Amino acid sequence: MKPMNAAAPYTITRRNSHRGTAVLLSICGLFPVQGMGAGPMAYRPGKAGGGIISTWTQSASHPFTAPYSLNLSSTLVPENNAIGATVGTFSTDPEAGVCTYSLVEGDNGTDNRLFTIAGNTLKVMAVLDFETKATRYVRIRCTDANGEYIEKAFQLEVVDVYEVNNMLEATNIVTPNGDGKNDTWVIRNLPAHSMNEVRIIDRSGRVVYYKRNYQNDWNGRLTNGGELAEGVYYYIIDFGAGLNLFKGSITLIRSRN
Repeated sequence: MKPMNAAAPYTITRRNSHRGTAVLLSICGLFPVQGMGAGPMAYRPGKAGGGIISTWTQSASHPFTAPYSLNLSSTLVPENNAIGATVGTFSTDPEAGVCTYSLVEGDNGTDNRLFTIAGNTLKVMAVLDFETKATRYVRIRCTDANGEYIEKAFQLEVVDVYEVNNMLEATNIVTPNGDGKNDTWVIRNLPAHSMNEVRIIDRSGRVVYYKRNYQNDWNGRLTNGGELAEGVYYYIIDFGAGLNLFKGSITLIRSRN
């Protein structure tokens, strides 16, 4: 076996989630070796020579790890969408470095064919219809520069745009006097995904009430619980996902007993 050149850099790739340092034992003696990744410490150099790893120590100076989390910024897709519309963006833990994202076969990847990935952005490549199928599934792989990866399936909800825009009904009067009639402001046919944001605004444009995932419980009070004066107020309902805002007015009347 020919001796190794001590001046040459040698790299060992370990297939796990850590980097570290190692020492190579060869005919010429002990030489430092840069280690990346994981696995048994047998070493077979690509150049002339040979040896085995005698020690391996983890190094805090190389905190680079394989990806261990995978997130998607939004899982809502409005029906009747445009081809190529963005669903959301992927992200992983910062320690994983630069990663690539891809659609892969596997459990809960039944609708992969309807989507594509550009960079870290998931895009829909077919027109989806809520009445045909309200839930879609994709399976994603996040791979780092060393080939380490994590896979995760995502459930995507198709939003019923017709229901939101055409079947929503909101009462226009609130009389919170405890008689059981119009004591709270009611919005009928709220979509099931419950991602709405409700804002009630006074005549000066001040937001006096805000609620995410409204539950038909506004009774003429400020967000902090204070009592509002009688009068006309305006509401804006935002369903997100690029859907149209739903707007109108409410008249607040209190008991005059």
